[in-house]
Amino acid sequence: MDAKVVEVFLKATSLFFSDKTHSSCELGEVALQPDLEIAADCTVIVGIGGYYRICLGLCLSQSTVKLLSKEEFADSGGASSEEDWLGSIARFIAERARNDFDFDYTVSVPLLICGPPKIMGFSLEVSKFVVPIRWKDETAHLLIAAEEPKVYLGQIIKFIHSHCKTEQEANLAVYQVFMNVPQSLLEREGIQSPASAREHIPLENQELQLAISKATEKVIGVAFTWKL
Repeated sequence: MDAKVVEVFLKATSLFFSDKTHSSCELGEVALQPDLEIAADCTVIVGIGGYYRICLGLCLSQSTVKLLSKEEFADSGGASSEEDWLGSIARFIAERARNDFDFDYTVSVPLLICGPPKIMGFSLEVSKFVVPIRWKDETAHLLIAAEEPKVYLGQIIKFIHSHCKTEQEANLAVYQVFMNVPQSLLEREGIQSPASAREHIPLENQELQLAISKATEKVIGVAFTWKL
């Protein structure tokens, strides 16, 4: 996972404590872990879907929950229960982080897990990070688990359209881009033509990615980039 992604969520976490509790927090060292093992009395989780697919979690002790409940934010925003306002913390971090990304995403309804989660397992393709949060005399943990991003055919087509003035010009540009990509590379991904291809096809072949970047730069003057 790109280091920028982790930094954005760390910044959003700091903003939560400074904006909502009116006191700063100290973020510890970011640790990459094979599995997430955190002792906590409750864990609130939200899912983020978009360019990245991310599981964002906040692990809290009961004493931290009690201290947070005394803060002004816990009684604001129409939160009717502990589950609601704990969920609002994770949603605040996820929504605030959106402002610093150059891509949009959706945020799920928060999930509250009561009791120690023991081990939270993810596939080997998912990067998993744990960050200690020290606030007042309390320690909580921020969990970030992100699947490496995938770019889909539909995103390429939308990118081309965004750099064209008319629908007709965009359709022609899409055709020209794919005409400038070796047919053998497209066929490996099951793409016979832009018209017949499914937009949700992931484009993971690096040789194909490079060819598409060169083709978009040649046709519309802007290279499609595959990283943040």
